[in-house]
Formats: sequence, structure tokens, C-alpha cells
Amino acid sequence: MALKIKSLNVFPNPFIPAPKTSTGQSQTVSRTKYAWPSVPPLTELALRVLFSRQQNSHYTVLEQVYTIPLPTGPEWRPISRPLKEILAACAPGSVIVDKFPTIDEESGKAPYRISGIGQCPSTTHQGEMHIFVQHAEERYSWEKEIAGYSLGEAVPLRWRGCQRGCLDFLGPQPAENDDADSAKMEIYQGEGDEDVDMVQPVYLGNIELSFDDE
Repeated sequence: MALKIKSLNVFPNPFIPAPKTSTGQSQTVSRTKYAWPSVPPLTELALRVLFSRQQNSHYTVLEQVYTIPLPTGPEWRPISRPLKEILAACAPGSVIVDKFPTIDEESGKAPYRISGIGQCPSTTHQGEMHIFVQHAEERYSWEKEIAGYSLGEAVPLRWRGCQRGCLDFLGPQPAENDDADSAKMEIYQGEGDEDVDMVQPVYLGNIELSFDDE
């Protein structure tokens, strides 16, 4: 069912202000924040495969390969709580879950939780749907118009990409000394450009791999 919007009121709200350049003008895009250096974690890659759908199929790979809900009990390998939360959010009904705590016992704060499967907006995927659980990079753009509606003032939009470089279509990176919020964005920067795209080999030996918390 299509969503029909008759009015869009977004002010007043404590939006993230657009960073200023050295000349005092507001920028339209932020610098890129990276979630990890170059290569996504193996767990993330595995989840992307499990939650993907083959062409013209309404079922995920997880539903096609495994019995849903996933069996539990003494004879089955336990599923860690973080993985249960991800499965429950991205594939409702795939696991039997208890009520998750709203406050983290150690920090006393609400824990960060995955809210669902994301879809990469990059134009380089050429019509293919690239999904993710945890995005690889993040940028903000400040827009005065959304879905054909004028907002009057610039509102920040959060963009998330599945791979490094997916959000390059938003425009060039602002100069680092012009971005007043670069420190707050926690930008990951490698030791040098020649190292950023380098794939580091990992030797696992004969250890057993699992999703369990150690």
C-alpha cells in the first residue's frame, strides 16, 4: 500500500546542524564515517547471505535452508543473545526469543540494536538489491526538499552504504579542516591511502568457528 502524505511538518526539531566551511558557509554533505576498515566482518557477510532472496522468491535463504523457527534445546548448539536479537529484528519468527533487556547491565544505558535489514542506495549496483545488517559507511546530507515537499530549512538525511565507496554519489568529501563536526563523526582513517583498500590475510589455523560469545 502506497503512503500518501498530505503535509510534512518537521520543525521545530533538534536536528544535526550542517557543518561550516572555513568561509562560514554551510556544507550540504558530511564526511564519511566508516564502520570498519575495508573488509566487512565474516559474521556480517554471512548474515547478508542468509537474509537475501533469490530472484522472484518471497523467501530468504534462511527460510529455504533451515527449519523456522530455528530449533533450540540441549541437543542443539545455543544461539548467542546478540545473534538472536539480529535474527528477531531482520527475520521475525525465525527464532523464539525472550524479552530482551531495555537497559545494559554494565553501562546502564539502552544497548544499540539492529532494527532491521537495510538496503543500499548506491547507483553502482545497477538495479540489484544489496542488503546489509550493519552498514559499512555512513554520510549525512542536508536537504530542503524531500519527496517533492519543500521543508523551508535544510534537514539532515542519513545515508548508509553496504560497501566502502557506495555513498560517493552524494558528492566529494569536504576538506577535513572545513568540517567542524569531523571529530564528532568518528571518522576512520587508515595510515595511508595505499593501505585503505588492502586486504589483509587472516590465518585461522585449526580453531573452531562459531557465533557463540567467548
